[in-house]
Amino acid sequence: MSIKHFMSVWSAGLLCSAFVSCNEAGCPLNNTVVAEFNFYQMADGQLQKARLTDTLTVTAVGTDSILINRDLGVSELQIPLSYARPTDTLSFRYASNRGTVIYDTIIIQKESYQNFEAPECPTVTFHNIKAIKSTHQYIDTVQIVNPNINYNATENFKIVFYTTE
Repeated sequence: MSIKHFMSVWSAGLLCSAFVSCNEAGCPLNNTVVAEFNFYQMADGQLQKARLTDTLTVTAVGTDSILINRDLGVSELQIPLSYARPTDTLSFRYASNRGTVIYDTIIIQKESYQNFEAPECPTVTFHNIKAIKSTHQYIDTVQIVNPNINYNATENFKIVFYTTE
């Protein structure tokens, strides 16, 4: 057997073993864990979805992490939470086109735990929300809609802003 023929057979075997060993059947395709915040405002006595007209920047307090950078016209956010800390503090910075800047702080108390799907899958951190509170500069209330933060992309928090009516 020539070296050229040997290398061809070896390469084909390596390629086949790569396809056989890379089995993702047990791993979820959507393996991102984020908390979803939806924005609301009272209008005509009813709670309705709201779209921010100010530029929004969200940072994780105590870190150098900018989670949302100057987003405009948003009605919802998806933000990852920390893996190990029992409390996450988020700073919301609203900047109007007139130069006015307002800050709100949201404090999330949670229990985090590792989720193990299968040996070939990496572990993922899920969260169970215990409590949430905020300052009230621009935010009227924050409600927990779904305390379980996992692979399911569902509304976890409802942020109700003060109305300007």
